[in-house]
Amino acid sequence: MGGSVVKRFRGLEGPARLFAVLACCGAVADMVSLVTGLRRYVYGDAALVAVDVAQPAFLLATAVTYLAWFHRAYTNLPRLGVPDRFVPRRLHDDIWRASDPELPWPVARSRWAAASVPVRHLLWWPTAIAGAVAGIGPGALLVSAAGDLLRIVAAVLAVSIVLAVTARQRARAYRAPWGG
Repeated sequence: MGGSVVKRFRGLEGPARLFAVLACCGAVADMVSLVTGLRRYVYGDAALVAVDVAQPAFLLATAVTYLAWFHRAYTNLPRLGVPDRFVPRRLHDDIWRASDPELPWPVARSRWAAASVPVRHLLWWPTAIAGAVAGIGPGALLVSAAGDLLRIVAAVLAVSIVLAVTARQRARAYRAPWGG
């Protein structure tokens, strides 16, 4: 590698596990909110106010852990033989594409940039945004319920993406010419 220092691959498993746990806890809070929202509507009681505090807390914690995971996944790419920098709006998809364990070492952007990404990558971001928007402020029961459902779907999609990219990067690191 001509005098350049190759930094050691940093595993994603720890941040991925923490993200998955927090995302699942947030999804459970959304499920409880959905049920308590229906209960509030039918019975007119206050139900569980704690869930109104738990939802934004889990959303914030999940967002922070996702950003930590994302940063590590992105900074791993040069360590996985992918030296090219990426256009910011495509970072998420580029991490998926460039983490393909079957790509040669090193690999030019032209070899992986046109690869497709799974449909869950296309669905996750708009689902997460729609769920967050629907959950802002007090709203009608249907809007609140729709927000809860969208956030649950977004959590499932995000966890599946994080775990899949984590596995891809680990598999690519094992194939590294310097022994992962």
